[in-house]
Amino acid sequence: MTTTVAEYFWPGLAVAATTIIECAYIPQLLRLLRLKEANAISLFFPMLSVAGRLLAIGYMAHKGENIFAVGICIGVLLRGMFLAQVGYYKWRQWWARRLREQTVEI
Repeated sequence: MTTTVAEYFWPGLAVAATTIIECAYIPQLLRLLRLKEANAISLFFPMLSVAGRLLAIGYMAHKGENIFAVGICIGVLLRGMFLAQVGYYKWRQWWARRLREQTVEI
C-alpha cells in the first residue's frame, strides 16, 4: 500500500485551517487583558461559542471524524478563556458599582 502526498496534505491542511481560525481569538484575549474591561462584549457571545464547540466535539467523537479535533479543542480552550475574562471583568465592574452604592448609603 503506497501513500501519496495528498493523503497527508489535505488532512494537515484541515487541521491547520481549523487551528488558525480558532486562534483568531488570541488578539481579543490580549486586548481584554490590556484594557481590563468588557463593557462592549455580551457574555452570551462567548457562552454560545463555547457551547457550540463542545457540541461539535461530541458530534465528531460520535461519528469518528476527528480530523478537526485539534483545532476545535484549541477553540474551546481559547473561547473558554474569553468567556472567563468577559465574566470576570463584568463581575468586577458590578462589584465596584455595588461597593460605591453601599458607600453612598452610609
